[in-house]
Amino acid sequence: MTIGGYDGQMLDLHLAPSWIKGCQAPEGHLVGMPILLEAGSKTKIAPLTTDYPLRLILLDLTDGRTMSIAIFNNEPFPPSTFERQVAAVMPVIESFEFHTRQP
Repeated sequence: MTIGGYDGQMLDLHLAPSWIKGCQAPEGHLVGMPILLEAGSKTKIAPLTTDYPLRLILLDLTDGRTMSIAIFNNEPFPPSTFERQVAAVMPVIESFEFHTRQP
């Protein structure tokens, strides 16, 4: 996939509803984990749990740089609703244009 002239990979992620083992995190036992954290912070941006699917788009900006675009809901939704919402927002993301900074 190409967005804004950059090559990218798209991943649809979710935890199986039957997965309950969880992970140990600093805040205790979690059935899910944050996928993205705010740079230089511990603020969770995109969680991944059994009720919160996530579409992650990774763009190769070259020179060892990667940009992530995450599509997720702040409330739990069934997969069919999430798929409709992602389909509605993808044309907007595919229309992104990136320009190099001019000195």
